[in-house]
Amino acid sequence: MPPCVNGRKRKPNGQFIRNKCKNKRRRISSAEHETKAENIAETSDEQTPLPEHAKYCWRDGRRIVELGYLADQLKAGCSECKNPLHIINTMDETTQGLGSILYIQCEECPQLNAIKTGKTHRSPTKKNVGRPIWDINTKAATGSINAGIGATGMNVFLTSLNIPWLSKRAYKFREEEAIEGILHVTKETCTEAISREVEAVVESNPTETTRNKAEINASFDAGWQKRGSGRAYNSLSDDVCLWEADAEMTDLGSVHFIARSFNIDRLKNWRSSELRCSAKSMEPSMGVELTRGLTGALDLHNKGKGQSIKYSVGNIIMDGDTTTISHIHQNVSDQISVWSDIGHAKKALHGHLLRISSSHKALSKTVIDYLVKCFGYVLTQNKGNPEGIRKGCKVIPNHAFGDHSSCGSWCQHKKNAESYRHQSLPHGKDLEGEDLKADLLQVFELFASYADKLAPMGSTQPNESFNNLVSVHAPKRLHFSGSASLRGRVAFAVATKNSGKSTICKINEANNLSPGSVTVKFNKNREREYRKRKKRETTRAYKRKRIVRKKARNSETGQAELLEGTTYQSGVQFSTDQPDLASIPTPYYAPTSTPLCTSDIQNSTYVVFDLETSNIECLKDFITFLKSLKSKIILVAHNGKVFDSRILVKAIIAKNMLSELQSVLTGFIDTLPMLKKLLPDRNSYKQEELVKGCLNKTYDAHNGLEDVKSLRDLLVHLKPQNAVLASHSFHVEYVCESIQHHARMTTNFPSFKHLVSKKVLSKAMAQKIAGSGLNLQQIRLIHARGGYDGLQSLLSTKQRGHKSKCRVTASKKNKENLILQGQKLVLLPSAVTPSRHFVYPKMPRYSCQGCLDGLLKRAQTVGERGKSKMDDSPNSRSDSGPILRSIHSGIPTSVRFINHSSVRAKVIWLNYEGEQVLYSTLKPLNGCYDVRTYVTHPWIAVEEESNLRMLLNSAQIYFPTSDGYHHEVVISANGR
Repeated sequence: MPPCVNGRKRKPNGQFIRNKCKNKRRRISSAEHETKAENIAETSDEQTPLPEHAKYCWRDGRRIVELGYLADQLKAGCSECKNPLHIINTMDETTQGLGSILYIQCEECPQLNAIKTGKTHRSPTKKNVGRPIWDINTKAATGSINAGIGATGMNVFLTSLNIPWLSKRAYKFREEEAIEGILHVTKETCTEAISREVEAVVESNPTETTRNKAEINASFDAGWQKRGSGRAYNSLSDDVCLWEADAEMTDLGSVHFIARSFNIDRLKNWRSSELRCSAKSMEPSMGVELTRGLTGALDLHNKGKGQSIKYSVGNIIMDGDTTTISHIHQNVSDQISVWSDIGHAKKALHGHLLRISSSHKALSKTVIDYLVKCFGYVLTQNKGNPEGIRKGCKVIPNHAFGDHSSCGSWCQHKKNAESYRHQSLPHGKDLEGEDLKADLLQVFELFASYADKLAPMGSTQPNESFNNLVSVHAPKRLHFSGSASLRGRVAFAVATKNSGKSTICKINEANNLSPGSVTVKFNKNREREYRKRKKRETTRAYKRKRIVRKKARNSETGQAELLEGTTYQSGVQFSTDQPDLASIPTPYYAPTSTPLCTSDIQNSTYVVFDLETSNIECLKDFITFLKSLKSKIILVAHNGKVFDSRILVKAIIAKNMLSELQSVLTGFIDTLPMLKKLLPDRNSYKQEELVKGCLNKTYDAHNGLEDVKSLRDLLVHLKPQNAVLASHSFHVEYVCESIQHHARMTTNFPSFKHLVSKKVLSKAMAQKIAGSGLNLQQIRLIHARGGYDGLQSLLSTKQRGHKSKCRVTASKKNKENLILQGQKLVLLPSAVTPSRHFVYPKMPRYSCQGCLDGLLKRAQTVGERGKSKMDDSPNSRSDSGPILRSIHSGIPTSVRFINHSSVRAKVIWLNYEGEQVLYSTLKPLNGCYDVRTYVTHPWIAVEEESNLRMLLNSAQIYFPTSDGYHHEVVISANGR
C-alpha cells in the first residue's frame, strides 16, 4: 500500500491523517519553538541552561565544518536585524550525523538564528519532502565505500577524533544514495569502454571489418567474498568481471544468496540476481549472463552508431577451474572459443609435478621450479605457434636428462658440450632415473595436447587485479553480501578500474554534490603516483630485482628454520616424538677492518709501542700516559694487527678498562704490511733486518724500549704519506671483534681436529667454519634437518650489506668442494654415490663429543692394527683387514651411542639392493667387548664400557668401502 496518495499521508495502521490533525500538530510545534526562543532570550548568557534534549554541549568534541559556508552565514547576520553573528553566542546545537545546526542568539535582538555548519541538498526523488540532506553525510558514505570500511569502521575513526558519529540507520540511507551515483558512473564507464574497444578492433583488424564482421576477445574470472584457503567453497556472494583484452572493464555482476528486497527495489538501474545455488555454480551462471549482456551491448552499440559491422565475442580467456565455457556454449553461442590463462597453466603444471614428487625423491622443489620456468620459456618464445609449443613441451624433459638432440639454438650445450652445466638444476648435473623421465614425459605430453589454447598467451591477470581491487573496497573480513552495499562497492571498483583514482569526484557530481577541490587534488596525486609505480614495475630490471629479492627472502627463511629447529608444526603438542629444540648460533663473520679517516690521521699523535709479554700489569700507567698527551692517540706497532693490538686490548678488557682506552685512542697502525709496500723485494721484514738495511745500525731486539726507538727512527727515515698510513690503520672495535672471533674459533676448532689430521678438511677451512660459530656436532644437526642443500645454504649465508661476504665461502667452486667435504663432515660415505633405490637411515642424535672422540680414536687404533693384516679370507679371524684399512684411510662415517648394558649385538649389512640382519654375541676380550660377525664384516673393540654406559645408549658405525657396500654395525640393548 503506498504511503502517500494525492498528497495525503497515512498513519502506521494505514488510516489517512486528517488535515485538521495535521494543522494542529503544526501549530503545537510552532508554539513550542516560539516559547523556547522567548525563554532563551529572557535568560542571560551566564545563566543559559543546557536544553534537556541536548546530548552534549556544543563546546564538547570536534566538528567537521565548511569554514567558507559558515563564515558567509555569520557575516549575513541576524535574520531580523542583520547584525553579524558570533559563534560565542551559540545557545544550542542539533547534530544531524556529521553536520550540525548551531542556534546563535543575536547580540542586538532576542532572535535565535539557525546556522548550518555545512551545505545541504535534496534527494532527486523527494525534492520537497523531508529534511534536507547534509552533503557531508553523503560524502562520508561514499568515502567509506572508497576506503573499504562500513558504518562501524567509520564511526570508530570519527569517535577516535572526538567527532560525533553517524547512526547506522542514517549511514544506510546515505549509502543507498551514494550507490545510485556509483552505479550511474559505472554504467557510463562501461559504455565508454565498449566504444573504445570497438574502435580498437576496427583499427587493429581492418580485413575483418571489410567483411562486416569483427570479434572481440575478453578475459573472464570471478572472486568469492569469503576469505579461505580453497578447502571450503561456501561463499555467500561472488563478483564476476568480463574484461576485454588490453581494454577496460565492460560489465560486472554479483550473485547473492541473501538480498534484502527493499534495497534491491531502490536500485532501479541495477541488475539484481538472487540465485539459490551453490557457491561453485555462481561463476558459470554469471559467465553466461555477462557474455549474453556483452553481446547485447555490442548490438546496441551497432544500432546507435548506425554501423553495419557485426561485433561478437570470439574468444574468452579463462583459468580452466570451472565449466563456464560449457555453459556459455549451451546457453549463448557454441562459436565462442576458450583460451587458457598462462598463469594458471603454470600453476597446474606445478601441481602435477608436486603430485609425482612423492614417488621421486630427485624431484625436489628446485627441480620443479626449474621445469616450470622452462615451460614458461616455451610459451613465451612460441606465442601464436601451437606446433612450437608441442615440440618444446616434449624437449623439456629430455633436456633436463642430458638428451640435447632435439634442442634448439637456445641450448648452450650445442655451443660448448664439454663444459656445459645446468644453471638451475642441483649441482648443475643432469637428472637421472628412467621412471622419473617417463613420468615427466607423460606430464608434458598432457600439456602439449592443449597447445592450441596455450598459444595465444592469454592472461586473466587484469581480472585478478580487479578481484584485488574489489577486496580493497569490500574487504573479505567484513560481511557486505547481505545488502546492496556489496553491489555498490563492486561497482565502485569497476568505475575505478575504468576511470582511475578520480572516480570519486565523478560520483559526487552524479549525486549533485561538489567534486571537492581537495578531493580532486589528492586523487590526481594518487593517480600520478600510480602511473609512475606501474611504469617502474613493468620494466625488466625491476622484475629481475623482484625475483632476486624473493629468492633472498626464501633463502633467509630456510636458513632461519635450520638454525631454530622445530618452532611451529601442526599438532606438535600431541606428537609422541620429542621436538628438535636444539638451536644453532646465528652466523658470525670474520671481522673486516676499516681504515681511519684522513682527519684522524692528520690530527692525532702517534705513539710507537711494544709489548713485553712477561709483564702487562702496567696498564693503568700506560693509559695515564696516553691521557697526559692531551690529544687523540694512534698506536703504532710492527705486526700490531695480529699480535700487539690484540694482546693489549685483551688485557685491557680483562681489567674492565676498555672505555678508558677508547676515550683517548683513535686506532692502530700496523707497520709490517706498510713496510712491505714501501720496501718491496726484501728477503726479510723483521724489524731488526729493516733497521739494519735502512738505517745501517743494530740494536738489542729483545729490549722493548730499543724496539720502540728503532721503529720510530725507521718511520722518521721513510716518512710515509698520510694516505699510506691510513690504508694500514684500523679501529679499536676491529680488535675487539677479532678477539671474539678468535675465541669462537678456539672453542669450536677442537671438534674438527681429527678431520684435519685425516685431511678431510684443510686447517684453514676448519678454522673458518669454527670462527663462524659452528662445531662438528652442529654441522651434523644441520645435515639432519636440511640435508646437503641445507648445509650448503647455511655455509653460504650472506652478510647483510655485504654481497660478497658469506659465512664460510662465496666461491662457487670452493662451495662445491666444501659440500663434498661436508659428506665426510657429517660422517656419511663420500666414496660411493647412493643409488636411487637406496635410502640412508635418518641421521642420529649425539650426546657426548668426548665419547665420540674416544671411539674414533679406538677405531683408528684398531685400524692401524688391521692395516698389517692382509688376509682377506672370510673364514679368517683377520677378515676385518680391508674394512679397517678403510677406517685408517678415512673415518667412520657416523656414530651414535646408546647404553651397552646388554650381551647381545645386532649387526646389519646394508647394500644397494637390500638388507641382511645377523646376530652375534658380545664376549669379553682383554677387558673389552668384541663384536664379531663371522661373515665378511669387520669387528671393533669398544673399551671402557662402564664410562660409555653412563651417557650412551647405542653405537652405530658406517664404514665407507671400496667394494661399493655400505656396512653398518649397531650395538644396542638386548640385541634390539
